[in-house]
Amino acid sequence: MSRSSKEVFYHGKDFTKDFGYAQAVTVGSTLYISGTVSLDDEGKLVAPGDIRGQTRRIYEDLQRILEVHGVTFSDVIKEAIFTTDIDRFKEEAMPVRAEFYQGHTLPASSAWLQVSRLAFPEFLVEIEAIAVLP
Repeated sequence: MSRSSKEVFYHGKDFTKDFGYAQAVTVGSTLYISGTVSLDDEGKLVAPGDIRGQTRRIYEDLQRILEVHGVTFSDVIKEAIFTTDIDRFKEEAMPVRAEFYQGHTLPASSAWLQVSRLAFPEFLVEIEAIAVLP
């Protein structure tokens, strides 16, 4: 089987192609979800300055991508959270994360990283994930 026949690209939001990436790629039985930020379907920032609101939008988008691929947060095996303020994330956004994982198996690995800046200075959080498909 050739490499290209094993990959399926998912563009849930048309503007992602303009940035040169897919929102998700499946390779075999693994779903790789690209770093997801708080954008609406037209590519406009959702919840400026609100780390809780941005995190909620991100997890809503992650949930939508998982559902399209027939899986849930229980199937997420690795997650990486990038934020410009880890203390603020833990205080304000961790309860949002807990809502989405409630009743699901937590990832085997989850990196939480504070960075000086994300792709655009308005972004406070970016989350990527890897899930196993059925």
